Amino acid sequence: MKTVRVGIIGTGNISEAHIDGYKRLEGIEIVAACDLDPEKLAKYAEYHGIPNTFTDYHEMLASAGLDAVSVCSWTREHAPASIAALRAGMHVLCEKPLAMTVGEAEEMEQEAQKAGRILSVGLCMRFERKAEALRDLIAAGRLGKIYLAKAVCLRRAGAPVGWFTNREYAGGGPLLDVGVHYVDICRFLMGNPKPVAVSGATFQGMGSRANLKEIDRYIASDPSDIFDVEDSAVALVRFDNGAVLQVEASYNQHIEKDEYNVYLYGDKGGCAYEPTLSIYTDMDDYMMNLTPRFDYGSDDDCFRREIAHFIDCVRGEAQMLAPARDGVELTKILCGVYESARLGREVNI
Repeated sequence: MKTVRVGIIGTGNISEAHIDGYKRLEGIEIVAACDLDPEKLAKYAEYHGIPNTFTDYHEMLASAGLDAVSVCSWTREHAPASIAALRAGMHVLCEKPLAMTVGEAEEMEQEAQKAGRILSVGLCMRFERKAEALRDLIAAGRLGKIYLAKAVCLRRAGAPVGWFTNREYAGGGPLLDVGVHYVDICRFLMGNPKPVAVSGATFQGMGSRANLKEIDRYIASDPSDIFDVEDSAVALVRFDNGAVLQVEASYNQHIEKDEYNVYLYGDKGGCAYEPTLSIYTDMDDYMMNLTPRFDYGSDDDCFRREIAHFIDCVRGEAQMLAPARDGVELTKILCGVYESARLGREVNI
């Protein structure tokens, strides 16, 4: 088995999931890491035993002899870092969202095609066992024709601390940070229909709510005291097959409790994704609620499965489950929501 030499761009929290996945695989060598903060980078490299460190990813790409990179930086750097890696001949796993703009996302896809290299998007929910099972059930016709989906990702007081609330670095708020996963998994399970129009609204003004006590907040490794992203967003996405996706995402909303879920509705059945996968259908003239059973094993962590799949693709042993094209279409939806909110009307995408 040929050793795959891997580099990490961005040593923030999400990179730990990538490192964990790579370390569990045979024939992988993590040889380099890059971050703008030299002190943080040095501690990271020492902890993980990474021999080469860089504060400029262009230098890392030119001299580290890499086969593949994980781009784990803030959103603003996803496109330039990925494009640089592709042009340098490396395969790329880029964290979500793929890019800040549709133009950037399309350029990334084009560069991957030109280079003949893999560009995969970090859409980890696609690798959950529940998603795999639900895809099988949908393929078997258990839900019939899916006409409506709901992506719900709501936090009562869950704004993270750090760059995630700074639009310059993040591109957007809860819609781009956490809602992206739920929008994507809905479209993925629906069979990846093409989005054609979006009507959306965003709401802002509650801010960090730093005064609230006893709140368990996600703390980014890169600090920022700016909060200029949305508190919440809602949207309706229309697809070319007539199906519709309803989206709700928030960092701040006066609700009873946080809610994360996916709902799919078909003409033969429906489902709810959380807390356990449940199928709602009719059987022998009775309404039935069905819950699939899963015997979970040691490889059930979605990040570990995502990393293993990426390496399989690098070695030519698998077809990408989260290709760049899906990242482009997802970016069209997300940017469409913000554009619709800005204009106050539905927009075509």
